[in-house]
Amino acid sequence: MTKENQDFTLYRGTDKIIRVSMTTNGDISGWKLEATIRKAALSSTAILTKKSANNGGASDQLEVTTAGTDTTPGVFLIKLLDTDTEALEPREYIWDAKRMDSGAEDVLSTGVITLKAGPTR
Repeated sequence: MTKENQDFTLYRGTDKIIRVSMTTNGDISGWKLEATIRKAALSSTAILTKKSANNGGASDQLEVTTAGTDTTPGVFLIKLLDTDTEALEPREYIWDAKRMDSGAEDVLSTGVITLKAGPTR
């Protein structure tokens, strides 16, 4: 089941960790995960993509922190770095997290990021 309306505010050029807890129990340790940020919901172009290590990404981008079991849900973290957002214009963006395994693709979480101008460097 997709967790919708997972909205948050972020200041441009700052770090943010997005914690996604699954809505059902089960092991997610081997899943290929991907998170994207887009300017609009129907945009086919992602302005930022984070992938789990087993999906071609760096292990520090998107990390499963709790694998999950038959009685507990899995948890993963999406790590936004200051450099990921410092060049983006302040506005609202759409983000989502998906399972990308062939035959088991699914949207896990969606929301809106409100990016504020924040500090300058």
